[in-house]
Amino acid sequence: MGHHHDEAEDEQIPFWLDGAEGSGHHIVVTSAKRQWLDEHLARQWRRSPTAEESARFVADFVREEVLYREALARGLDRNDLVVRRRLVQKMEMLALQDGAGIGDAELIDHYLEHRAEYALPESISFRHLFFSTTLRGADAPAAAEAALTDVRGREMALATRLGDTTPTPTEVVDWTRPMVEGRFGTDFTASVFELEPGAWTGPVASAYGFHLVLVSRHSPARVRDFAEVAERIATDLDTARRSGALDRIYASVRDAYEVDVEPATAEGLARDTHAHDHDGSHHEQESTRA
Repeated sequence: MGHHHDEAEDEQIPFWLDGAEGSGHHIVVTSAKRQWLDEHLARQWRRSPTAEESARFVADFVREEVLYREALARGLDRNDLVVRRRLVQKMEMLALQDGAGIGDAELIDHYLEHRAEYALPESISFRHLFFSTTLRGADAPAAAEAALTDVRGREMALATRLGDTTPTPTEVVDWTRPMVEGRFGTDFTASVFELEPGAWTGPVASAYGFHLVLVSRHSPARVRDFAEVAERIATDLDTARRSGALDRIYASVRDAYEVDVEPATAEGLARDTHAHDHDGSHHEQESTRA
């Protein structure tokens, strides 16, 4: 049998559920609540529950209500990180429930205003043969030059036998300038992005040695069409909408709270400094998360 607290009565506010009537140790399952429970089962099972199934579901509801009230009575909802974040999530959903959905016009307007943010950077795809200066020394560029004639017209599997084992990928696909530069070096990147696709060229110097390079595709930077990024725009707008809705609720109630932030104790400062001295990266990570 499904749990009645897993589904939303109101689709706009998930995890919404009115508990039983009565207070303290008095629990009242009203006829309206019984009808709601039966309708909930009917939606789940796509049929009306039998009298026995309905009675079992009411018993489950009462059991959960009892345990819920006992948990509250014992203060189990306090100092609980999961409960705390779930309640903040509920505040966010309440903030969103009256908001209008994101329409096509809003998506297009956002795209037109922020097209540069959805641009694809310049990228390149290429294969290469490597001739190591570590292994060959000053003979590396001459070896690459000599292999240039042999490599043309060969299958890649045969062509790779002409070079040395490379510390970089033998083939890259749609790498941007920073990606190529990070693996091959600045001079190699500048040279490769100037090559015409379709023919083996070289030798091209890198931080490791010399390369024969076959560029297969060089894609210039471009602004993507709306259809390509519509889903991403919808996600971005939804994220911004959620953040903004919760910010508005916070702003509307923040001034009603009096907040005192006490200075850190000398002991706490000493402990933090000690932790930073011994493990600065960990301390920085923890501070970022806070």
